[in-house]
Order: sequence, then structure tokens, then C-alpha cells
Amino acid sequence: MNARDAFRDTLKELDKFESPTFEIKDFNYFFPKAISRYIDQNYRQFDILQKDVDDLRSVILLDQPVEMNSSGLVALPVDYRHVLHVKVKVKFLKALGKYKVNDTAYFYPERLKSGQKGFRYKNAFGKPNFKRYYYELTGSSFQLVYDSLSVSIPTGSNLWLDYITQNPEPYLNPDKSVDYSQEANNSTLFYNTGNSRNHIYYEIINVCREIFLENIESQRTQVAMQQSAIQ
Repeated sequence: MNARDAFRDTLKELDKFESPTFEIKDFNYFFPKAISRYIDQNYRQFDILQKDVDDLRSVILLDQPVEMNSSGLVALPVDYRHVLHVKVKVKFLKALGKYKVNDTAYFYPERLKSGQKGFRYKNAFGKPNFKRYYYELTGSSFQLVYDSLSVSIPTGSNLWLDYITQNPEPYLNPDKSVDYSQEANNSTLFYNTGNSRNHIYYEIINVCREIFLENIESQRTQVAMQQSAIQ
């Protein structure tokens, strides 16, 4: 499947309504938004419903290795969209519990929410220690929060991420005279990876139709346009 197929199938869905003309430039704007809305609606229940797990598995990468620096900071992958799970590797600076000096171990940090910072740092049972780790997402970076007096960050692969990917936006050239068999004029959709089932494609087609219609025919939009005209 490619962008041209998606454009034609969206037109078929729109033909069920008395809808306005859906042009290629509309497709290039609304279809990426449809993909985004579909993923957002489904990942909220990702850990609850098996169907959501199956539907989203084509945009999920597991155990992707990245390398943090000694301060626990690393740039997120360019295709990163939403983190699902984190595993870190640390090296012990002193003997603690069952761990000896220079031992390495793996831990699974939890996200440090902004509203929890004061509680975590002031409460002795909430502070980072050799068994408890946190992480924060700042801009395009991942920051590990840990007890630097107990452990260090070893060199090499030391962080593994499970995350939802951000796919490249599909594009269909509005020029009717172009050769649509060329990738530059007609993007191949990520559904062709073989990891996704066809019903997801048609669900996104329907989302694209809904977004387009609600933007063109929404009474709220029409009122806003009328008010702007009066002013």
C-alpha cells in the first residue's frame, strides 16, 4: 500500500457522504494527522487490551540499545514518539547488599513526574539509591536520575528502550502529471513492513475521513469563520 492507495480509499469513504472535494493537498495535510490520532487513541490502553498491543506492534521497537554518558544523559532516537519501558545497566562503586565493587547489574527505572520531585527528594524512602532509579524526558533527551555515590554508568551499551516510533509523514505529489511509481512522488506507507494487519490501514482511512469532515463541515468551525468575517 502507498499514499496513492490511501488517497483513493479515503475518497471512497467520503463518497458515502455529501462531502466537499478532497484534494491531494488535503490528503497530505490530514492523513499524517489521522495516523497520529490513531496511535494516540490506542496507546492509552496499550498495556490493558491485547487488541491494542497487536494493532500497534508495527510502530513499536523493543530493546533498542543506546549509550548514555557518565551523567546519565542521552539523545532520544530520531524516530522516538513515546517511551514504554526502560532498562539500564550500572556499575557499583562500593559493596552494597549482594553487589560487590565493580559488579554490574540491570535495573528498570520509573518515570519521575514533575509533581513528585519534591516528595521523592525529601523522602528518604523515595530518593534514588542503588536499587531505585528514575528517568526524565527533556526536549529530545533522556535523563537518568540515580545515586552517583553508589553506582556509575559503564561505557558501551548501557540503556535499552521500548518505545512507539514516529513514522515519516506520507506524501502524495499534487501534480497530476508526475510518475506516481516513484517514491519521491508517492510515499510507501509503514503498513508494508509485514508486521501490521490490513484492518489498521482501513481504520486510519476512516480517521482521516473524520478529521477532514470535522474540519470542513463542523458547525463550530463555520461559526468561527462567520465571526471572523463580521469582525
